[in-house]
Amino acid sequence: MCGIAGIARFDSPGPLEGPDRDVLGRMTDILTHRGPDDRGTWLDGGCGLGLGHRRLSILDLSPAGRQPMASGDGAAQIVYNGEIYNYLEVRRELEALGERFRSGTDTEVILAAYLRWGERCVERFNGMWSFAVWDGRQKRLFLSRDRFGVKPLYYFSAPGIFLFASEIKALLLHPEVPRRPNLRALYQFLATGWGYVEVEEETMFAGVRQLLPGHNLSLRGGTLEKSRYWSLPLERKAVPEAEAIETFTQLFEDAVRLRLRSDVPVGTCLSGGLDSSAVTWAVKRFRDPGGDLETFSSRSSLPEYDEGRYIRSCAESLGAANFPAYPAGRDVPAVLPKLLWHHDTPYAGASVFAQWEVMRTARERGFKVLMSGQGADEVLGGYLKFLPFRLAGLLGSGRVTDAVAERSGMLAAHSSDALRLPWLGLLRLWGSWAVRKRWPTASRPPCRSLDYVDTAAFPRQEGWIRVETPPTFSPLQAELYRSLTVSPLPAILRNDDRNGMAHSIELRSPFLDYRLVSFCFGLPDDLKVQGPRTKHLLRRYLAGRLPEIAARPDKKGFLNAAADWFRDELYGWARDIVSSRSFRERGVFRADRVMGMLERHRRREGDFSLNLWCVVNVELWHQAFFDRGEAARPT
Repeated sequence: MCGIAGIARFDSPGPLEGPDRDVLGRMTDILTHRGPDDRGTWLDGGCGLGLGHRRLSILDLSPAGRQPMASGDGAAQIVYNGEIYNYLEVRRELEALGERFRSGTDTEVILAAYLRWGERCVERFNGMWSFAVWDGRQKRLFLSRDRFGVKPLYYFSAPGIFLFASEIKALLLHPEVPRRPNLRALYQFLATGWGYVEVEEETMFAGVRQLLPGHNLSLRGGTLEKSRYWSLPLERKAVPEAEAIETFTQLFEDAVRLRLRSDVPVGTCLSGGLDSSAVTWAVKRFRDPGGDLETFSSRSSLPEYDEGRYIRSCAESLGAANFPAYPAGRDVPAVLPKLLWHHDTPYAGASVFAQWEVMRTARERGFKVLMSGQGADEVLGGYLKFLPFRLAGLLGSGRVTDAVAERSGMLAAHSSDALRLPWLGLLRLWGSWAVRKRWPTASRPPCRSLDYVDTAAFPRQEGWIRVETPPTFSPLQAELYRSLTVSPLPAILRNDDRNGMAHSIELRSPFLDYRLVSFCFGLPDDLKVQGPRTKHLLRRYLAGRLPEIAARPDKKGFLNAAADWFRDELYGWARDIVSSRSFRERGVFRADRVMGMLERHRRREGDFSLNLWCVVNVELWHQAFFDRGEAARPT
């Protein structure tokens, strides 16, 4: 897990000139948090190319793992960020073909695989990655990003020059990269609140783009070509429940087993929910049963937000030590500038701050690797928002009796307003899907009122992202597809990467093993949602292992008391930001309406905490990245 950067000049072949050489060093060093253990740069003497790397040592801690790493003949170089969990299996395959290795790293395996199989080597990898290979034989720069985009890869391309890096802030150090916001992307963020910009090539910075998940990029002689090497399998399959549980168990536990490969200790994130508890149970199984296992959690002093009961249940059942973090509103003003600097962009929801505190706690304990339960909700149907889609699918397939029974169970078990959709509304929901064979994401209205946004400051919006799905999809499967590819998973993974890397911690997500996702996605709806029970398959897996966790009916997620904070300890801080001159003159928000929203929130006339969080984030982001010549690392 590391940070990578690179500069390629095609307008004047020859050694990389002085200014670019200096900028490459700065681009590399601004990523120190991603790789505090080592640093390296490589400059090609004849074709205007430079590569930079910051190393977080996890596999083969010796100097043999230093990057940029050269092939045996020196003709190829690689910089790499991520983990190839099946690198031992790929290495054995290469050794059978005559390859010899000098290190115990997965980096060397990637480079050898590329030289042996070309760009199709990535189809053999099971992991998370972004890497760049300079192939001196073909004078070609090859870049790749993992299937789900767990690891970031940003780039800037203009006539004669190509730049890439793990984080946008590194690209902004080059004088040819404009430092101005992308207003179209910013408006999408404000309208949706979940960062839809991250699923398109555009970012919130004008001219800066991301390589999309599951894509490769090739650059030769200034010609840039992109190709997709993987997409979510769309076929559906009928599988008996017993067979599905057996296959799920094998795939999930193998995903955990592979992700335990590390030369440093591995801990787990533990929220008390089904996902992180299942991962923690499997980690304990594959490690020495008598060995220590440390878990890290977000807790709250307020009972309505605290999941301590389930955290204790899981940790005590497994004999694991638990180290809680208690996010406090009073700490937000000091932490938020650091968060924004590491994230490069605004983000929605104070849960990101809660996760930041968990990562800080783990780092204080000396951990570099944590296992996470991310991805299970989107793969197995864990959000309450999925339940109406389940009901619509039952109605559309003629299972009216089942729909009536399941809706009654849902209403009895959950208090979500989404479940109180009348029967006519459910029929309309199914009808919309049946007619379009896709969800109308392109024309959906904003998820919140934008009367506090100065819409005149933004370009005319052409619509949201269209999500096409095959006609064989049920409403539930179509919504799961959207959750995996558009929202919320891409934003969740972005937040995971930034929060983890800010503390030099690698997060590994077994539920996003592509084999497990491919199998689960095509399963019948009944194995994902049954009555009031979400994630049916995972509950069956946990029933004989952690029965109290398996039976819990609620899902709190990564909650915190942000609504209360904006009425108390954050009220004065937010008021000062909204009343500042820079905020009034920014031209993004209507200051009087934002102030009114803050006051109504304080008087408990509504919960506007998500809106207020976005507003404060956007203003502080402008101050950090655009009002100053260069966004300095906050202390």
